[in-house]
Amino acid sequence: MLTSFESKKHFGEATQRRYAAMAETTALVAALGADMGPDPAPGVRGVDLEDEDPALRDWTVVVVGHHFAAGAGQP
Repeated sequence: MLTSFESKKHFGEATQRRYAAMAETTALVAALGADMGPDPAPGVRGVDLEDEDPALRDWTVVVVGHHFAAGAGQP
C-alpha cells in the first residue's frame, strides 16, 4: 500500500497507528510526503518528496494484492 499525504503534518497520530497496524500484516506500507522521514510509523516506510514533486499536490492511495489492485486520488 502506497499513500501520498502532501506532508508529514497530515500523517497524524491516529493515522500512524492505523498504518502501523496494517504494516504488521502487509508486505509493504509506505507514506510519501514532504518531511516524511524514513520511518514515519512502526513498520511503515517513509519517502520524502521534493518541493517540486507533483505528488505533493495530490492525496493518493494505491493498493496491490495477489488478485486485486486499486487506486484513488484527490487533488
